[in-house]
This record gives sequence, structure tokens and C-alpha cells, in this order.
Amino acid sequence: MVAIGIDLGTTKSAVGYKQGTSLVRIVQNKENEDLTPSVVCMRKKKGVDLLLVGKDALDYASKAPADTIFGVKRLMGRRHDEPQIKTVEDHCAYAIERSPNAEDQGVRVVMAGKSYRPDEISAMILKKLKEDAETNLGGQRITHAVITVPAYFEERQREATRQAGVQAGLAVKKIIDEPTAAAIAFGVVGTKNEYRRVLVYDLGGGTFDISILEMLDGEVQGLCIEGDTWLGGDDFDGEIVKMLIEHLKSEHDLPPDACKDRRFLVLAKQAAERAKKDLSAPGKSATEIFIEAALKDAKEEVVDIEWELTRDLFEKRIQPYIDRTMALVRKAMNEQNLKPDDIHQVLMVGGSTLVPAVNRAVATMFGESKLRRDLNPRHVVALGAGLLAASLQGVECPNPKCKRLSEDDQAVQCPHCASPLPRAPVRLTEVTSLALGIKAVRGTDRDFFQVIIPKGTAYPLQEPMKVILYPSADDEDKIVVPVYEGESPIASKNSYQGTVEHLLPTKIDASTPVTVAFNYDKDRVLSVTVSIKSLGFSAETLPKRGGLAPMPSGQTIQPEEDWRENLDTTIRASEEFQERYGTYLEEPARKKLDEEVRKAQAALDSGAESDGKRSSNVLRNTLFGSGVASQLFIAERTAPGAPPKIGQTITEVVNRLRKAHREKKPQDVATLSTALRAAVAAAYANLSQGREVEDVVRDGLLRTKTDKAARKP
Repeated sequence: MVAIGIDLGTTKSAVGYKQGTSLVRIVQNKENEDLTPSVVCMRKKKGVDLLLVGKDALDYASKAPADTIFGVKRLMGRRHDEPQIKTVEDHCAYAIERSPNAEDQGVRVVMAGKSYRPDEISAMILKKLKEDAETNLGGQRITHAVITVPAYFEERQREATRQAGVQAGLAVKKIIDEPTAAAIAFGVVGTKNEYRRVLVYDLGGGTFDISILEMLDGEVQGLCIEGDTWLGGDDFDGEIVKMLIEHLKSEHDLPPDACKDRRFLVLAKQAAERAKKDLSAPGKSATEIFIEAALKDAKEEVVDIEWELTRDLFEKRIQPYIDRTMALVRKAMNEQNLKPDDIHQVLMVGGSTLVPAVNRAVATMFGESKLRRDLNPRHVVALGAGLLAASLQGVECPNPKCKRLSEDDQAVQCPHCASPLPRAPVRLTEVTSLALGIKAVRGTDRDFFQVIIPKGTAYPLQEPMKVILYPSADDEDKIVVPVYEGESPIASKNSYQGTVEHLLPTKIDASTPVTVAFNYDKDRVLSVTVSIKSLGFSAETLPKRGGLAPMPSGQTIQPEEDWRENLDTTIRASEEFQERYGTYLEEPARKKLDEEVRKAQAALDSGAESDGKRSSNVLRNTLFGSGVASQLFIAERTAPGAPPKIGQTITEVVNRLRKAHREKKPQDVATLSTALRAAVAAAYANLSQGREVEDVVRDGLLRTKTDKAARKP
């Protein structure tokens, strides 16, 4: 078993490796370079698509700008409706689209006419890193890896990274935060008999992280994590590109969309990176930017760019980004009631810390003497990951008659001879960067964020963290637990991580206690356990984007005739939904609904109970998750049970929304959709007064009960 550490970066990636007692080192790629550009491109050669990864892709990018994927790390695990996605779309040459899967709503990137998930693109990069390392290490087969992620990555982003590793043919031993990996590389982890409090300032190409760590006797304890996954050196490059465009517009008569030309954007981005690197060199006060045949002006004449950028102007333009990093540093310090004097060392990590203005800002707060810059900031994360990968390969049995390797790095005794195994040289306790909880009902609020694992909780957990909730209505036959991560008290304003959903063996009433427990393992994989003591029901599963979690073995839901009747009713409701609202369905949603109705009918005809139950729930979810069509469906069923004034508002907005859709006015459709959601929410708010909308309220959500609920650590 050979394990490596991988720093999967936004702009560049690196591999760290340690063997035996040798020093950890950066493994060069096939181009004999330490860093591999995190770029993928599809080249058309003699009518055949040829995949290029790394430097080859970067070199070919200007010839195929629309088929070259940069910065995919920023898209990992993202939903298409996140506002930052629009910013990425405006600054990249490739197309970004929404997943055709209505339950997913994730991001897809388009390369050579084919749609890819971001984790599929990352897997291509990881595969190259793996194969190049195998060549450099003399043909050894690499099987395992530790992969680093920004400390502020959410659960779904970490899972997307893990899946990318699996697709690349790697067993992912651990997903570790980049600042923690840097601390290992700097040697602040593993120091004996010395207490230190360390702040890691990690400014990479696309993300910014701060971690505050405490070290004593070879152990590291994370205290606090802050950061911004949309802040990094790419933003510095973006400012240079903006200045280039401003210069071009002042000097030339350009067509309106000239600066949106895909080839120009790629060339400008590459020139910006070179200029940034040049201006970061000691004593460099200015740099010349030259792009031959950058674009064409209004007269169709070729325009070359020749422009001098001074360090003073560059630093003035990027200062707001640097100020944002320091504001986050102050936030992290304040959360721990710390002052700069309480920090013993500041580790400077990430290629963007090579920018002099960044170093000055950090030195101004903490003092120049505290800054650690003795390792290459571009290498340090990969080096730390490589060290950890070596320690997690397994533990050699100390018994001289055995000396066999235990592949379980957590084992306390040898599986072959039962001799005690020594503790791994590095013990890590990391902390959650955001609160983790579920969407629940509190009073009339059906979008309450019930925290279960608070921000800053150390993991792996000693035991699961629990909360006791109650069904939101009588006669519930299912439990729905939507999982969110964030800091807002409003669940939907946080980041959706998936849903756990269970059908129950019998119906329960609103007074039945339901225990929801979250647990994190050492790899920060979340499991959710739903228990109902009075039923003897308990089921553990992982959050899923859509679909129904399996019933525990031995449990039944309801008699056969009930599931058949339920499925038949749902099929008929789906067909009526298509007839009434079909014109408002987008084509992917229409195809999905057609396919699910076909599967449901086949299950009904065959008598396949498990398929029938699953189809019934998938169809139900589709009815409530198909965009404008579902909004109209829900609204028209809500209006009759709402108070007269609210019902009238719902009806008026429905009519206007239908008209806007017919007239193909997307902006009006978006505005009216928001208004309709607000009107329906107002109807929900009256549920506590007895104005219940049966089909909408009975959704399986749990509710809090402040006089009974109690969270146990």
C-alpha cells in the first residue's frame, strides 16, 4: 500500500510523499515540475476528442477556450442557484449549467458539448497527479491518499472531493483541512513539552481560510475556523483583467461584447497571473503586460495589448480583498476572545501570501517576527498531507516475532498477534467550521434551523449529538429530516446538505417524541439516526439529495393493499398534474416525470412492493419539486384553505405568473415566483390558527417543543 498527500488546489495542485525515515518531499509531475495546473481541456484532433490535463491543457487553452475548465474547485458541491455561480459564469470562458436532475440542482460544466459534474473534472486532475506520481516513484502503484480541502468547505463539498478521489482510483484515507496540513508541515504538530497557539493564514488561488490551533505534547486541537470559499488569488487576477479591459476601452473603439470573447478572457487571465507573480518579486515596482492579437476593434482590426502595470496600482485595486481577509482574522480572534499578543506564530500558507501587500497586512497585526515563511507556501499543504498520509498507512507491530503491518491506523492491537500497537505520531482533533442542523417547525415558522452540532465542535465526536423533536401533525406516517449547514436561524438561508427520509411502520401523533442524532467520524462523514422509542424504531443513514432512505430490516410500512392504492392514486395525480401544468414544466423535469410514471406503472403491474413504495415517494417529490409547475400546483391547492385576503392574493399572483410564463418574460416569472412563495408562506403562518392545508402541511417535518425539547451533548 502506497499513500500520498494531495493538495487539490483551485489553480494548481501538488503531491507530497514520505517513505520510511526519509524527509517528506514534493513529487514532480511528468513535466518535471512541482505544481500541476488544475486545468482540464478537450482538444479536437483529427475529429477525435483528446483529453488534456495540467500544463498541456493550460498551453492549449487559448485555442479551445470554451472547452477549457479552470477553477473547478470553486464549483465543487455547489448548487446552481447560489449567487456566486453567476460571478463565476461572468468571468470564465466555459459554459455552466444546472443539473438536469431536479432533486440535485447542482452545477454542471460543459466541455466539448458534454456536461460534467465538478467532481468528475476534479477526478481527471487527481488521476493525472496519481499517475505522474507513480511514474516518478519508480512505478509503484499508489492506492491511498490524503486529500486536503479548505477548512471552510461545507459537508457536500467535502463529499464531492471524496467522490472525486474514488473516481480517480484512490482510497481516500482522510479529507483534511488545508490549514491543519500546513501546521503538520511546519512542524508545529508533534512538538513535545511546549504549548503554542498558532494562527494559520491560508490564502490560495480560490479560497481563504483561517484556523486557530493549540499544540501541546504532540497533539493539535482546533479552536476556531473562519474563511471564505470565494476569496483568493483568482480575485487578484480578476482585478488585473478588469484594468486591462478599462485600458482597452479607453484606447480603442470596441464592439459591445468584444471583452467577453472567450479567447481574450483566457489570454487575459494567463497574462494577469504572470503579472501578479512578477509584481510579487522583491524590488519589482512595475511589469509590462503584452498580449499579441488580443481581440478585434469595431473596424475588425486586430488589437495588441501593451500596457504597464505598477505595483502601487495593483495593490490599490486588491486592497479591498486583503481587507476582507483581515476582517475574517479579527472575527476568528474575537470568537475566541484572543488578542494578537495571544498568538505565538502565524503560518503563511498559499501562493497568494507571496504578494507583498498581503504580508504587510498580516505583519501589521501580529508583528513581523511571528510570521513563519520558511517553507514554500505553494508546497506546504501538500507536504503536510504527505506526512499525514505516511502516518495513516498503518502501524507496524513492535513484536519482533511479528513485525506485520496493520492497515487500520486506528487499531490499538495487532490483528495478527494481538500485541499492543504504538499510537500514531500525530493526533488531530479538528473542529466544524459551521453549525450543522435540520429544517424544523417552530410555532408558525416552518423554516426554523434547529442546530444539532454547533459551530466549532471538535470531531470525531465522543458520542452522537442529539435533539428531541415532535411530528408537526397527527397521523404522520413518515419522518423527513432536511440537513443544513450554516449560521442563519432560517434553514433555507443556509447550505442544503441532503435529506434523510423514513417511512414509519405505523402512524404517530404530534405528541410522539422523535430523537434525531448526528455523528461525525474521524473523516468527517455525517450519519443521521432517527429513533422513536415508543415504536422500537431506529434507523441510521447518510443524508441523500433525493429519494427515500431504506427501512430498517424487519420493519414493514403498511399492508400490501395500502401501498397499491397509494401508488395508483399517486400515478393518477401525476397524470393530472401533467395535464394541468405540463406547459409550465421544463423539458428535463417533463422527461423525468414521464420516466417515473412509467416505472411506477410497471411496479404496480408487477406487484413489486419495494419498487412501488419507492416510486410513490419519488413521484410525490417530483410533484413538489418541478419549478413553476409545482408552485402553481401547491398555490392553487393552498388558496381555498387560506384566509380570504391571503387566498385572493395567491389567486391574483397565480394569474399574473401564468400570463408572464405564456408571454415568455423570464424576469417577470422570477419576480412573481418569489411573490407567490411569500403568499403561500403567509398561508402557512395561519396553520396555528386552524387554517390547515392538508396536502401541504403533512410533509413529515419535525417541530420543536421548547418546554420538552432538550439537546444532549
